Amino acid sequence: MIPIIIFLILYKLNAQIKEPSLPKEPSITNFKITNKEVKNEKKESEPVSVNLYSYNVSITFANKKILSGIVSFPTDEIKVTHTKEGFLFRKILKWSEIKSLTILEWKPFSQSSEKNIKTNILTYYFYPYKFKIISKLGDEYDYEGRIPYLDKLILTNEYGSTDIYSFFVDYWIVKGKNIGFWQNAKISNFYYPFRNPNKKVFKIINFK
Repeated sequence: MIPIIIFLILYKLNAQIKEPSLPKEPSITNFKITNKEVKNEKKESEPVSVNLYSYNVSITFANKKILSGIVSFPTDEIKVTHTKEGFLFRKILKWSEIKSLTILEWKPFSQSSEKNIKTNILTYYFYPYKFKIISKLGDEYDYEGRIPYLDKLILTNEYGSTDIYSFFVDYWIVKGKNIGFWQNAKISNFYYPFRNPNKKVFKIINFK
């Protein structure tokens, strides 16, 4: 009698045990898109159009090399300042009214947050900060501040197109308290790169 009971118990257990089922395919739920959502989706997918203003220029680099061609800016004007009879005036000039733009000074706007403990190297990124602008009428104007779209320009001429830069990087090698030297410039004066950039960056834009 006992074997029969055991058999019935095992039979009942086996009847309840099922083979593991295969993983189901992910189901797709139907949903509605409102008109507002459609507009937002369309807006994000559309390319952003940027107006570019092209100018025929001659570029002078820090190493005195000159390269001519066409460059483009995202704006056709710039706000400048000048002093007249002791008063500071602001004025908006069209790039088409400008004869030349000269970079006078660079400034380390950013510095690497990581310092190499073993070699004591600090990385500095120098960007143009002070400019002298001369109009085609001969008037001189000052500009102090960042012009981000001048950091990198694409110059196009009969040879093709090439990237030119007005910012540069140098590495301050720390030797002691307030003592060090610039790796690329090979100068110990900390303020040297402020007015003496890397030889490969451009300094002057002459508009034709």
